[in-house]
Amino acid sequence: MFSATQTSKLQFLDSARAAREERKGQKERERAAIHIQAVVRRFLCRCRLLREIRNEIDDFLGPNETNSSRKSALSIFKLTRKLLFVFHIKQDKERLGKLCRCILNSMEAENEPKVWYVSLALSKELTMLWIKQVKDLLWLCSKLLKQLKPDMMQDTKHITLHLTMLVTFTDTSTWKILRGKGEAMRPAMNHICANIMGHLNQKGFYTVLQLLLTNGLARSKPSLSKGTLTAIFSLSLRPVIAAHFSDNLLRSFLLHIMSVPALVTHLSTIVPECMAMVHSQELLLKFILFLSREEQCSDICVCLEGSHSLCLLGNLIQLAYLSEKVLEEETNHFVSVLTAMLSYCQKYVAQKES
Repeated sequence: MFSATQTSKLQFLDSARAAREERKGQKERERAAIHIQAVVRRFLCRCRLLREIRNEIDDFLGPNETNSSRKSALSIFKLTRKLLFVFHIKQDKERLGKLCRCILNSMEAENEPKVWYVSLALSKELTMLWIKQVKDLLWLCSKLLKQLKPDMMQDTKHITLHLTMLVTFTDTSTWKILRGKGEAMRPAMNHICANIMGHLNQKGFYTVLQLLLTNGLARSKPSLSKGTLTAIFSLSLRPVIAAHFSDNLLRSFLLHIMSVPALVTHLSTIVPECMAMVHSQELLLKFILFLSREEQCSDICVCLEGSHSLCLLGNLIQLAYLSEKVLEEETNHFVSVLTAMLSYCQKYVAQKES
């Protein structure tokens, strides 16, 4: 009798335990189902939102940008925020191109301050948001430039477009809002441009320009047009000038721009105007004085390694050939720089052979 009671008790406990496990499993399945439903609903909701935003952007921009100059700067600003929110490089590359054309068209409008996209920089409520938007927009343009090939016809227009955006919003010289009475605001606007360029530099802007120059110039026949090469070189020089030729910016310029094979030769033959800029800014003198410091020269050579150090060396020699006056005045420093760089190349080759 005792044994039967014990068995019955054990069976009761087992059935109770099984019931608890069943209820626990049921609750876990319910929670899992709720979670899955929430994820699916969130995904569908996000897809619907993205689709609605993209449709709104397409409606705003239309099939072409012929009338985009009539759109207000504020409406362009609001639309740009939406595009930046949903932006996916594969889906929205063409939309970004249309938006850039829309913005550039707004900057070309005559005597229409409310249309000029840059006019929002003067709004107390929108200044900071506008600056951030321009930074994000220009960095997107920069990232797309890394993917474009100058030797491919279908990419040429996109390269020109994105470079125009960068040229337009990193310098105030073409901003119509600063004409006449607006001239008093130019120093403040120049400061904004310097801020934007600083942001781009931190993101790796010089690497983008280096890649574009190398793809377009390091070939049997250069694929960069005069206008494109002028834009790239101007963009590379602007941060250096804005920073008053600081060591940090000179270093970046030497590492990423002056190390492009035969850059000076291409500049002197394709865009002599850029060489005039080089001479007026006394770049060779600044390069020599910078590299004449042993630690700076060593740092540059180590970062570039052998082949690119030779490219930099070749550009410096070509630049010196075109700047006789500077060469005469700084012969000793220049020879010291060449000697140091050649010594590094010799050590580099010896290390590779060993």
